[in-house]
Amino acid sequence: MVATFHTLPTEILIRVLELGPDDFAARRLGLVSQSLVNRTWRAISQHILWDEIELYSVSSVQRLLDSPALGQLRTRVLRVSTDPTKLSGKERSHAPVDGDCLARVLGGLSGITGLVLEEVDGLRVDHLNVASLAGLKHLHIDMTYDKNPSLAVDREIPRNTEPLPFRLSSLTMSGYNDLAPFIIPTFTTSPNLSHLRLAFEDSGPTNALVHSSFPLIASSLRNLSLGFCTTAYLPLLRQCNKITSLSARWEELDLVVPALAPEVRLRHLEVWIRPWYPKANLRL
Repeated sequence: MVATFHTLPTEILIRVLELGPDDFAARRLGLVSQSLVNRTWRAISQHILWDEIELYSVSSVQRLLDSPALGQLRTRVLRVSTDPTKLSGKERSHAPVDGDCLARVLGGLSGITGLVLEEVDGLRVDHLNVASLAGLKHLHIDMTYDKNPSLAVDREIPRNTEPLPFRLSSLTMSGYNDLAPFIIPTFTTSPNLSHLRLAFEDSGPTNALVHSSFPLIASSLRNLSLGFCTTAYLPLLRQCNKITSLSARWEELDLVVPALAPEVRLRHLEVWIRPWYPKANLRL
């Protein structure tokens, strides 16, 4: 008996429909087309579409909030960016997503385990302290250095800072970011943090906070990327005895590598010729 799409088990059909181009927009268009084939394909395609959501403008946020499926289907990954190159013709004239828009979206979603925020203005800690992020495992926050000069990393850290209730497996933070004093303390609740990428300036209270909290997660790290590395960090690197992937700036490479623990066996080394820009990838 020859199997057809109508006779395939649901588990296999899900895997087939998940196949598609790497580009998110192209993959999304393919899933929309697949959802029109029949009821079975529609149900599966909708689940895949809602599994990972990307938002770039207020209009895209409004379409999401107006959807009758909001809150009924689980969203695993939410990506929010104000990159104008990712907007369609009409959306380029619309306002970008800000912190308040993000809060409205998070209030309607559930079960998010991955959150990617790029250039989101007006982002506050209360926007992230919500029920839908209770199970967050992967957090990526990227802010342009010269976009918000008022968020300089040398500003005083607020007193009585309470960490966000995250148990992270991976964390990426770069640029000016006044959420760092609230996120870095999650090291105390993230014993399984294995992937860490930080790109701050090499001075200021935020850097001091990272330095004091680093020993809490050093032994669990597998992938480490530092956009800065003062001599004060070199003794801490020796505690990272399980690292297999390392990223560092070229001018600091001769300091970072010898500072690693003797038992470290690197499999991947990324070298930056300038801060934040990958120059070379070496498989060891």
